[in-house]
Amino acid sequence: MTRILVLYCAAYGHMKAIADAIAIGAQNAGSVADVRRIPDYLCNTPSELGQTPQEKQIDAATVDDLAQYDAIILTINIQYGQISLSMTDFINRASRIFADGALSGKVGAIIAADALPDGHRESTLYPLIQTFMHFGMILVGLDYGTHGQRRMIEVVGSPPSDTLSSFHCNNNKLPHPSILDGARYQGHGVAEVANKIFG
Repeated sequence: MTRILVLYCAAYGHMKAIADAIAIGAQNAGSVADVRRIPDYLCNTPSELGQTPQEKQIDAATVDDLAQYDAIILTINIQYGQISLSMTDFINRASRIFADGALSGKVGAIIAADALPDGHRESTLYPLIQTFMHFGMILVGLDYGTHGQRRMIEVVGSPPSDTLSSFHCNNNKLPHPSILDGARYQGHGVAEVANKIFG
């Protein structure tokens, strides 16, 4: 049974909801999916971290965790048109295991969310795609098999390079249902590819 690692940066609950939806999609494809948060090295207090009480119970990921999984999905929140400093720091730390070839041949995906319809997701993701390719990973994007990609009623959907559009938070700070549908679809797709390679 393939193992999928879903990583997210804590940001007021919406990223955790997206990560959970991804994990459900992967589990529905027959994989084991673990959700882990990226440690925020740059914040001094829990209130700065923006974690919900539920998120504080989630184990923090370590770089060494990456080598233990068949697929890795980064769930990133975009800030000022860039990935968060904590995610950048975590990826930079992965150079140690990358140099040993520990990431080569693994399946990868990158999923982005921001608070605006035009949050520079594509331009933010392209350097990460390059990084995954340097790691030797096999990238899986969001194809148009999910019908949310084609909706024109509101600003949802996204290009194939990533999964998510703006996260359309409601009063509970949860993403729009169509975003969660896309996240489940993406998780399922990553797991299917991992199953074909490693299953």
